[in-house]
Amino acid sequence: GSVIDVLPLMLSLTCVVSFFLSFYTVISLLFGNKDYDFLSSLPIKTNDIVFSRLIFICLQDFAFTIVIMVGSLIKYFQIAPALAIEQYFYLAIMAIVSPLLPIAISVVLGVITYLISSRFKRKNTVQTTIMLIIALGFMAVGFSGFDIMSFSYATMVSRIYFIYPIALKSITQWQSLLIYCLINILSFVGVATLVAFTYKWLNTIG
Repeated sequence: GSVIDVLPLMLSLTCVVSFFLSFYTVISLLFGNKDYDFLSSLPIKTNDIVFSRLIFICLQDFAFTIVIMVGSLIKYFQIAPALAIEQYFYLAIMAIVSPLLPIAISVVLGVITYLISSRFKRKNTVQTTIMLIIALGFMAVGFSGFDIMSFSYATMVSRIYFIYPIALKSITQWQSLLIYCLINILSFVGVATLVAFTYKWLNTIG
C-alpha cells in the first residue's frame, strides 16, 4: 500500500484499543450504577441519561483518538509529503466519528456481559473473565494463520476491524467516507436507542 495508508491504519488500530478502553466504562456507567435510584426519581428522560453517558464515553475515546492521530501525523510528515487539503478534512471527519462503532459494539457486549454476570454473586470476577475471553478471541482472529515472515498490522486490523477496507479508502474517496460515517453513526444511534428503551429493565435485574 501507499505511505498514506498508515493514517487510516493507525485510526483503525485506535478504534480497536478504544473498544477495550470503553468496555468496562460502559458497564460501570450504564448498568448497576449506584445513582440509578436518584436519577430515576428526577424528571429526566431515560434517553437523556443514556445519551449523556454515551457522549461522555465518546469524548474520552475522541481525546484518545486525537492524541494518537496527532502523533501519527507528525510521524507521517517525517517520511511523506503533506496531504491534500481535502484529505485533512476527510481525516478530521473520520477521527470524529470513528469512536462511535467501537462504543456501539462495546455497549452490545457490555449488555450481554451484564446480563450474564447479574446471575452470579461475584459479578466483577465474571465480568473480568468475559473480558479476557473477548480479548483472547480478538487476538485469535487477528493472529490466525500468523506467519512472522509475512505479518502486517494491516492484515491483523482488517480481520478484527471489519470496516478497515472502507476506512482505507475514506481518506481519498468521499463516497467511502460517507459510508464510513453512516456505519459509525447509525450503529451508535441504533444501539443507544435500544439501550434507552431497556435501561430501566437492565438496571433492575442486577
